[in-house]
Amino acid sequence: MSRARIAALVLVNWKGVFYERYLLDRHVTALEGANGAGKTTVMIAAYVVLLPDMSKLRFTNLGETSAIGGDRGIWGRLGEPGRPSYAVLDLELADGERLVAGVRLTRASEPTVEPTAFVITGLGSSVRLSDLLLARRLDGDHVPQLDEIGEAAARAGGAVEVFRTIKDYFAALFERGVTPMRLAGDDERGKLNEMLRTSMTGGISRALTSELRGFLLKQETGLGDTLSRMRANLEACRRTRAEVAESRQLEREITAIYEAGAEMFAAAVHAARLTAGEARDRVAAAQPAVDAALAAQRDREAEIAALEQRERELEARRGAARADLARATAERDRRTAVDAVTFRIAELDRELAVMTAAAREVRTRQAVATAERQAAKHGREAAREAYDRASFGLAHLQEGLDELVRRAHGHRQLERRLAEARALLGRPDLAVDSAAAALAELDDRRFRYEAERV
Repeated sequence: MSRARIAALVLVNWKGVFYERYLLDRHVTALEGANGAGKTTVMIAAYVVLLPDMSKLRFTNLGETSAIGGDRGIWGRLGEPGRPSYAVLDLELADGERLVAGVRLTRASEPTVEPTAFVITGLGSSVRLSDLLLARRLDGDHVPQLDEIGEAAARAGGAVEVFRTIKDYFAALFERGVTPMRLAGDDERGKLNEMLRTSMTGGISRALTSELRGFLLKQETGLGDTLSRMRANLEACRRTRAEVAESRQLEREITAIYEAGAEMFAAAVHAARLTAGEARDRVAAAQPAVDAALAAQRDREAEIAALEQRERELEARRGAARADLARATAERDRRTAVDAVTFRIAELDRELAVMTAAAREVRTRQAVATAERQAAKHGREAAREAYDRASFGLAHLQEGLDELVRRAHGHRQLERRLAEARALLGRPDLAVDSAAAALAELDDRRFRYEAERV
């Protein structure tokens, strides 16, 4: 989860510091220096920005909560008299926005210090705080007043909001996600004060310095309690460092796992894209074969239709020939007519056999085309299921057509024999229901005729 973090701490007009900007690391920042170098002053300045409540902030040179001491608390740590002092935190919020939170400290009667909290918003990342917190003049840099800081912020595209009460300042920090609580009550501020005092100063007691001689020369029971608290604080710091190290290790492991997972995901996406491309290539390669098979099937169907049309024409011609034969048999002898009719029927049967063989050849070519279509269908797999169903329906249609042809042929045979029976028997009104007996009689006569010829 993203949180607000402090990017830098700026001190202006503090004791020993005219202007200084301290960059803060995301994890740990250490201050190192000799006694009196200003380490405690830097920590107190950050402390003041986080908790500008003078009822809580009463420091001596070692950071204990007491109003007496050699440096006269915060009052004695400020810089040039007559000019304000500033402590400013440069914050980076969770959404990436830049927020500058600061406190102006003005000396009153010793040891009173009057704080004024403010925030600066709308600044770009390239705006330097020194351009806001220092008044640039010909004779050098000077400490500005708060209204001068507001004018400089406006020129840089930002805006300064000054708070009349500390409560409003805490509310503004809470709404921007800087503090976890509104700090509206004294109890909440007391808890924050205790946490900051312990984390920043380590619970160092001034008894360690003021009573050191007495500790070396005589027994001091109060100092033992102080050392116990120091040991507890040091142990807490040790545990904190161990937890920080463990957290960093976990973070590195989680980062490595995430990077490995991201690489695996990218590889899987790439492989899926390659597989999809190969599948598209195979489909594209199979499509011409399928199109060719469909075209061949359409050609075979056209040839079948043409042959069927030719067959119908031949049937019509054979019907006309039968009519001619019927008229000729009325003028000739019946035996001659029978021979002529038999010869004509034989010719027509041979022609029909030729046409039937041609039809079988066409059907064979259609079967070959169907086999080619089946081979192409296997290349298309599931995408050709609809085509399979169409082929299955075409097979049923072909069977129906074959059955229809057989029935039509039988019907034509029946009509031919009925016409022959009518012609040979001289009974043009011979009905279909009595045709069987007439045909039997005709067959009997033909048999006797053949027997007489022999």
